[in-house]
Amino acid sequence: EEKKRRKKEKKKKKKEFIFSSRRRNTRYISVTGVQTCALPISIKKGANKALFNLANMYRETGRTEEAEKYNLQAIEKGDAEALNNLAVMYYELGRTEEAEKYNLQAIEKGDVKALFNLAVMYYELGRTEEAEKYYLQAIEKGDVKALFNLAVMYKETGDRKSTRLNSSHTDISRMPSSA
Repeated sequence: EEKKRRKKEKKKKKKEFIFSSRRRNTRYISVTGVQTCALPISIKKGANKALFNLANMYRETGRTEEAEKYNLQAIEKGDAEALNNLAVMYYELGRTEEAEKYNLQAIEKGDVKALFNLAVMYYELGRTEEAEKYYLQAIEKGDVKALFNLAVMYKETGDRKSTRLNSSHTDISRMPSSA
C-alpha cells in the first residue's frame, strides 16, 4: 500500500518541463547557429527564470515577437529583471514610449540598471534634464557607469553643472569600485 501511495503522489507531482538555451563561447545571429545544451527547467518552480532565459535567447537571435511574449510572461510571474530587458528590447526597436514605461516600472521595483538605461535613453533622445535626473539617481545607488556617462554628458552639452558631482548626495568615496 505504501508503494501505491508513493506512486500516486509521484504522478501528482509530475512536472512539466521546457528547455532553455545557454550560449557557449560563440555569438551567432541565426537560431540554427546558436550552440545550445538542453537545460530542463521546471515550469512550476523557477518558471520566471525559465521564461526570462527563453526571452533572452529569442532576443539575441532576432526573434523579437517570441522574446516579447516570454518577457511579458515572466513579468506576470513577478520577474522584475524582465521589465528592464523588455525596455531595452523596445528601445532597440525604436519603441521608446514602451521602453520608457517598462524602465519606469523596473525602477519602481528597485532595478538600478533601469535607472542607468532610462538615463541613456533620455540622453540619446535629447532629453538631457531627465537624463541627468536618472543618472544622479543611479549614481546615488552606486552605479559608476552612470557617473562616467553624466560627466561625458556635461562635457558634450557644455553644461557646467558638473559641480553637482561633488555634492554630498553623490559622495564618490561611498561608491563601490567597478569590477
